[in-house]
Amino acid sequence: MAVSALEHIDSEESFIRKLSEIKDGIKENGIVCLVINSNVRETNAETEEALEAQFEVNLPTEKLQSLLENIFSDWRVLKTGVTTQEYDIPRNGIISHLNTNVVTFVVQNRL
Repeated sequence: MAVSALEHIDSEESFIRKLSEIKDGIKENGIVCLVINSNVRETNAETEEALEAQFEVNLPTEKLQSLLENIFSDWRVLKTGVTTQEYDIPRNGIISHLNTNVVTFVVQNRL
C-alpha cells in the first residue's frame, strides 16, 4: 500500500522504476493499493498567485493512469478511479490552496 508517497520520489524515471519494483515484489494473488496525487496545482490562498507544487512527480492524470495500466497490464484490476480534492495547507508563512486529482489504483497479481 502506498498512499500519497510515491509522488515524492525524486524523478519520473525513479517513479517508474519503483512501480516496477513494487510489481516484481508482490507474491501470487497479492494486492497492490496505490493512491497517488496527479495534476497538482497550488496557489496562494490570499492572492491566488500560482505557486510551485511541492511534489517531485506531478504527472497529468491521464498519463499517470496510462503508466499504471501499462505496468500492471497483466494484473487483475480491483478498483480504479479519480477523485478531485482541494484543501488549504500552511506553507512558508502563507496558506497554500492545493487542488489535485487523486488516482486510486488497486490491482491483484494473478500470475
